Amino acid sequence: NVNYGDFIGTIRKDNDQGFEEVGTFSPSSIVIGFSYAKMLSQKFAIGTNIKYARQSLGSGVVGFNADGSYKTESFSTDVFAFDFGLIYKTGFKSLNLGMSISNFSQEIKYVEEGFQLPLLFKLGVSMDMMDLFNVDKEKHSFMLSVDATHPRDYPEQILIGAEYLFLQSFAIRVGYKTPTDIGGLSAGAGVKVNIGGMALGVDYSYAPADVFDYVQRIAVKFAF
Repeated sequence: NVNYGDFIGTIRKDNDQGFEEVGTFSPSSIVIGFSYAKMLSQKFAIGTNIKYARQSLGSGVVGFNADGSYKTESFSTDVFAFDFGLIYKTGFKSLNLGMSISNFSQEIKYVEEGFQLPLLFKLGVSMDMMDLFNVDKEKHSFMLSVDATHPRDYPEQILIGAEYLFLQSFAIRVGYKTPTDIGGLSAGAGVKVNIGGMALGVDYSYAPADVFDYVQRIAVKFAF
């Protein structure tokens, strides 16, 4: 659920400013979903997500009533959307293949103009590269993943990610995305410890964003 705050509404007016304020409007959006996943066999797993999305642009002045007061109208729309995914365990070491389709829905329409949700097709492959070497996997893990995405409304992208995990507790991560106009390279680290039957994790990431400087994120996770 996202509330975008209050915005000042205006209408055209024959004055020095060229407009007149007519109160405020508050856009908001909400998404509610239900997910289900199942292992079909030792190699195949499927999952689906059904979600209901609603967006409201708030109320705005669209004209005048007979008595000269403002005539207002609320603008909102909603839609059901579907996600679907499949994972295939190849049987070669830890090599897995996956595919997904996100935001499959009908057209959304505001008054006269319609648009589509950002439909996304994705193919991916992942593997713990330590499977190829004679090392203690209880101590070392190096997960490498490559995703290819085909969005509806912008060019295809390749995403590469790697994570080195030591003793199931300390992680170093790096990622690269291409093509992109804003920061293709990112990096991060994380730590996870068990305290009295509770797992505590802290993750940090850094991603340059060109003209927007850089973005840093810190996440704290608890598991009982």
